Amino acid sequence: MDPWDWTLSTTIATIALAFTAIGWVITAIKDKKTAKTTEKRHNEQLATLKDQLQAERDSATALRAQAESSATAAKAAQEQVRQLQEANCIAMAANPPDKAPWGDAEWVKGELFRMRNEGNRNVIVTAVRASDPKLQGLFHFSESTPFECEPGDSIVYIALGTGQIGAPKTEIRWHWEGDGMERTTVRPNIKPKL
Repeated sequence: MDPWDWTLSTTIATIALAFTAIGWVITAIKDKKTAKTTEKRHNEQLATLKDQLQAERDSATALRAQAESSATAAKAAQEQVRQLQEANCIAMAANPPDKAPWGDAEWVKGELFRMRNEGNRNVIVTAVRASDPKLQGLFHFSESTPFECEPGDSIVYIALGTGQIGAPKTEIRWHWEGDGMERTTVRPNIKPKL
């Protein structure tokens, strides 16, 4: 065996080993740089995600506060509705919609009386007469019917009285404006004793 053969193969093996070691070192340096770049990118993404998480937490806190404010406003509105319903019940009890709007017959003078529409709706008066047909001769109403009687308006009529039977009671036939159901109200006509 030639000594140079041995030296040449050993030299080639040593050079190959050196290139392998250099390759490993270069790869390690590249991997280290890649790892640092990847770590840096990962840290940036992590920071972005933390910022997004904080923004979502702040948004959730704001939404909770808004929901609590809305709930408080809803409770206040419900209380207002309850109070309005209670007020409507009180108003309806004081002035039921089906209650006859006519007040008591008021003596004006002599044999003259009047009745007021004390309700809060317009009324259509279809007849004004004595409640007892036998006493119609003692009762006089000069307006033609039907006519509209607004809240606060009066019906004025004459009810003649006798010492034995007094003045006849007044019968008013009427219906609410916009409602065709006729109703009848009867009121006594009483003169004050002077």
